Amino acid sequence: KDYRRFQVKSVERPDDVAMMHEIISRRFIRLRQEEKKRDGFDHSFGATPDLIVVDGGKGQVNTAEKALLDAGFSSVPVIGLAKENEIIFRTDNQEPIDLPAADLGLRLLQRIRDEAHRFAVTYHRNLRNRRMVESILDEVPGVGQRRKTQLLKKFGSVEGIKKADPDEIKEMTNMSSEQIKILKDHLNARHR
Repeated sequence: KDYRRFQVKSVERPDDVAMMHEIISRRFIRLRQEEKKRDGFDHSFGATPDLIVVDGGKGQVNTAEKALLDAGFSSVPVIGLAKENEIIFRTDNQEPIDLPAADLGLRLLQRIRDEAHRFAVTYHRNLRNRRMVESILDEVPGVGQRRKTQLLKKFGSVEGIKKADPDEIKEMTNMSSEQIKILKDHLNARHR
């Protein structure tokens, strides 16, 4: 329940380092803001973590540390787990830590990283799918928000709508045969 999602706002092209800096800065600036509130305190932002684990090597660790400093935090340790060799990088040590593959600490860090990836990938996939569905159905004449919601609820996806029997669509939405033909033609032309 304390997971948080952030949409990148200031980075326009894919740049992992710049995105990481933005997100960590925003998260810790928000923590400072929550600390100053008297009422409505959001506890998920209200605890300073004991450790920050980032996906990556020395560059990502340095970026995370700089973002923390920019947000006014200097006492939170940062480590990075570089996936290629599963080596741990720290801000306070030049030499990376290379634990054996069976080490329980390394396995815990791997599970944390993999869970963060799963969470982020699911979120971004859902955003992309929502944008795709919204844009395709929003372009169809005669399909407003109510009909779009009805169609997606009943058929589950654009692909489901494409495969649906026209009579079933007509019965559910009260669309005319001509409107259903326009809908089907549009989806078939745009969603191949």
